[in-house]
Amino acid sequence: MRAIAPQRFERISGYETEFGCTIKKGLTVINMADKGQPFIGDKPAELVDLAMGRIPYTLDHFRTQGEWQIPAGAYKRCGGPI
Repeated sequence: MRAIAPQRFERISGYETEFGCTIKKGLTVINMADKGQPFIGDKPAELVDLAMGRIPYTLDHFRTQGEWQIPAGAYKRCGGPI
């Protein structure tokens, strides 16, 4: 989220500071983001806009010629969604 919506990320981080608690026990969202690695660099801007709610979702985002496609990022590493 820090990579595609930095203002929203900062708002969440600010809430952790303001309320004196974290979303994940023992780690701030900044700690978690620092440990991670963004994987949006190879994604179409349209999918980022879809994730952020800037454009309405339609099934066509994941279909090609009527065939369903696995969304970008699914099963990329670590064996798939949890």
